[in-house]
Amino acid sequence: MPTRRYRCRRDGLATGARRRTPHHPLRPGPAAHPPRPISHRYHQADQQFLPHRAAIDPDRVVIANKTRALPRIRVRHPSGPAAIEPNRRWSGGEDSGDTAPYPARVAPVAPRTLSLPDRAICIAEYGDPTGDPVLYNHGVPGSHIEAIAFDEAAAAAKLRIIAIDRPGIGGSPPVPLRRVVQWADVVAALADRLGLDRFAVVGVSGGGPYALACAHNLADRVTAAVVVSSIAPLDDIPGQRRGSLAMLRRFPFMARPVAARMAAQIRKPGGVAATIARMAPVDRARVTADPRLATELETNIGEAFRQGGRGFAMDLRLLFTRPWGFRLADITVPVRIWHGAADHNVPVSDGRRLAALLSNSRIDIVSDAGHLLFIDHTAAILESVRIGDADRP
Repeated sequence: MPTRRYRCRRDGLATGARRRTPHHPLRPGPAAHPPRPISHRYHQADQQFLPHRAAIDPDRVVIANKTRALPRIRVRHPSGPAAIEPNRRWSGGEDSGDTAPYPARVAPVAPRTLSLPDRAICIAEYGDPTGDPVLYNHGVPGSHIEAIAFDEAAAAAKLRIIAIDRPGIGGSPPVPLRRVVQWADVVAALADRLGLDRFAVVGVSGGGPYALACAHNLADRVTAAVVVSSIAPLDDIPGQRRGSLAMLRRFPFMARPVAARMAAQIRKPGGVAATIARMAPVDRARVTADPRLATELETNIGEAFRQGGRGFAMDLRLLFTRPWGFRLADITVPVRIWHGAADHNVPVSDGRRLAALLSNSRIDIVSDAGHLLFIDHTAAILESVRIGDADRP
């Protein structure tokens, strides 16, 4: 039934029309007050809000000015190698209020960016330049600097550690991936670029799934896979931890703001120190006792957020919001699993579930170690990297 419209008039005006009433003689009209001055202006040159005080009419008495919050302006930064600038906001940088007590060690071979068919990848090398190649997958958040912990042990074991920055991290441009398993294609292209026929892979923490993806897709080239403090698939994470991470799977778009918030926190003076303070007691005590280690961790995390939070956000999406793209049970390459019993970042239950899902694996649980297990057990970890060692009982 069509709706019938009624029009009602009162005092010659249609309902809803505005009635023009004369101003009260004791109340000044609109012309008596000038427009309220803008309380803030956006200074485009500095890209930040600057307070602005407008001139006040001397004939008037202004009691208060109510300020309004202006909308947040999002500035999109260009991507690509030309847009990458060094980040000096971590502790010990020239822009921070902290001073590092000891300089961090540097890679024997300077980090360099290599062009691949569909992207560019930044790598750094440690250990013996002529040794057996080992491709290192850093944690989340992390960068190639993380592998500095293996430098001396790798040199003694005659191993060549090639640490890779994933897209959007360190010096690698943010060319995205859709699945964890696609990382194997990047590693294969990198190995071809470096002239490597066969190699081992290592993954620490969030880098574990990327190392396992290489073991799955490159079984004819990967000699052994070693994962340290690695996460397990989210599908069967029980209880409270599943609830905390399931938010990302239900709301994948939250990965970007979470990463941006963490990047902003890291860039603040003392931001990395606050992150270290939230570590498990065993890890926090280890970092506190070694100033050089603290400096290297700060530098590593700062390098992870050098381009902002895009690389960290990609890791969150790939690891926690979608399937990895391969079945662990299909991996035939021997896998060695290392995990600390006192790990609070990634519980030891993750290591046990990985061992149960992998058909050709061995797990070593270190009773007094936390998430920084790889710092003090580098020699033992690299022993299992040797060709044929990982499949020994």
